[in-house]
Amino acid sequence: MLVTVNPLWFGTSVYISKKYIQNNQKWISESELQKVTKRRFFLHSQSIQAVCHKYLFSRDAAYQAIQKGIQTVRYPYKKKKHYNTKWAKDGFRIFSNGRAELSLGIQQGKHQKPIVLHTSDLPQGQIKEIEFCYDQKLYLSVSFEDGIQNETYTSGKSAGVDLGEIHTIASFCETGESLIITGRKIRPRRKVVDGLFRPLYHWYLLFT
Repeated sequence: MLVTVNPLWFGTSVYISKKYIQNNQKWISESELQKVTKRRFFLHSQSIQAVCHKYLFSRDAAYQAIQKGIQTVRYPYKKKKHYNTKWAKDGFRIFSNGRAELSLGIQQGKHQKPIVLHTSDLPQGQIKEIEFCYDQKLYLSVSFEDGIQNETYTSGKSAGVDLGEIHTIASFCETGESLIITGRKIRPRRKVVDGLFRPLYHWYLLFT
């Protein structure tokens, strides 16, 4: 389970970036960051690259927001307690019986033993990515090609929707209309419910 919840990779990206800008007075590039982190961890190379990409995306998004005058934005700085790990198409194998193997890459010239999972109800279609996630429990997030053709784009009928915890739904339509539904009142209630059920969940794990 160390691979799933270990936040070291993202924290290392933050640390390397800070040291690089101190020594060179400029941001570290994508290729340089990938070169420094290559084979540094017991993880498939594509998974390490995915962490680097997430850090770089967060950094660039923060920079763009600051340039627009948003003063509340901060560059990535936190050492995360849990961090989701992604495997792309060359980093995993799926078997007909539901067995899944997640590669840990090559270390010192040897292939490491993969993480082995037994799954059920995987989607029908070509699986593109598997993300090992943690939110009070472990679960898989799967991206796959369902074979359904996209509908022809019609101008004026598209909207972007962002689902969140504080703002439950934030949406914006091409016509300029927008809608924000806040979930601030729901959040503290959910925390109370989680606190009540957490001891029961621990007892459930103890006896199962």
